Amino acid sequence: MTGFRTKVMGEYENKLRKHSSPQKVFEYFASANGQMTPEDLVRALTPFTSGQDESILGSRNFKYSLHRHSSVSPVVRRRYKEMCEKLNLDKKKPATDVERQLLWKFRQKYELPYEEHLDVLNELEINNEIFYGTDSLVTLVDLSGDGLISFPEFQVLMLLLLCKEKMVASFFSAVDENKNGFLNYEEFLLFLEKIQKQCFGKWKLKRWNTNTLGFQDRDGLELLRQRLYDNGTKLSITYDEFSSFVSKIRIHVQKLEFNQFDKDHDEYLTGYEFALYIIASHSSERFREQLLGRAEHLKTGSLNQISFEEFCEFGKFLQNIDVITGVIEERKDIPIPSNAFATITKSTANVQLSDTIVEVLFLLLDNQPQNIQLILESR
Repeated sequence: MTGFRTKVMGEYENKLRKHSSPQKVFEYFASANGQMTPEDLVRALTPFTSGQDESILGSRNFKYSLHRHSSVSPVVRRRYKEMCEKLNLDKKKPATDVERQLLWKFRQKYELPYEEHLDVLNELEINNEIFYGTDSLVTLVDLSGDGLISFPEFQVLMLLLLCKEKMVASFFSAVDENKNGFLNYEEFLLFLEKIQKQCFGKWKLKRWNTNTLGFQDRDGLELLRQRLYDNGTKLSITYDEFSSFVSKIRIHVQKLEFNQFDKDHDEYLTGYEFALYIIASHSSERFREQLLGRAEHLKTGSLNQISFEEFCEFGKFLQNIDVITGVIEERKDIPIPSNAFATITKSTANVQLSDTIVEVLFLLLDNQPQNIQLILESR
């Protein structure tokens, strides 16, 4: 793909993510017979920016593809099977995140249909459900057990990812009429309705038709009933149980995002890879080119690498960005060095950012942390 076409495709997909209905977003990025793999989900969530692997661009849905899909080359299929054999996939254990990412990128690059993936696994006597694993994002939301994400499951995921802890705690308390710390299923439906309305108001997701959301959708509600109320055998849940469910989903999504930007698959992000993640996923569109220019300085830098645990801590930082920004605003006339910024995040939100993450942030913000909410957006 030429540089010009990459730019055009990237801009098109970013506009689609931002302005289209969830149904269209789902259809465009779903590559597995009208359903999503976990990797498809990350693509649907993460805007494209220059510096990322261009092979992730494009749709496997013929309605949105810019060119005809030709028949699968026997050479490509053979190479995919050889790649699976070389990875020595275990028939009884799930593939690792890195193995799944490598295979998914191959399918994207060479437009190998999901059906061919299933056929290759079948030839190798590998079960697709085992391939995707039993302790993953899919397991939390997949009712059918096919290792894929359906549209109702996608909608539930999207809204749960928008939940912020303080908002959830406040709404949970508001609908808990007898203040016993539990919600029965009827109270839980009121709780979901409050979350839904708040998400639409604050994040301006008016393009999402509230009549077809996962929380209003029968299949979406069935998913939550099975996961949180043990298919109706539990009469009530606590705030901690709901919060734990959302946290597990968030961590799995973060892992998928981490893997997408970990180009050499060494389980660490360089400062430049982390900067690309911030710019793609959380920067305001009007500042993106400017931030990419600043990130270029990190290509030859000698910063320490960022682990997944440190990456997750940055996720907590974004969840609490409003609180942290409030404290920074009170000191808008006082210079805030990097060590003071780290102290503020720790004292106000109990977030311990690594030195490398703070350095990358300060580089992108041009050493002006007061601009953080102007430039960065929490998702």
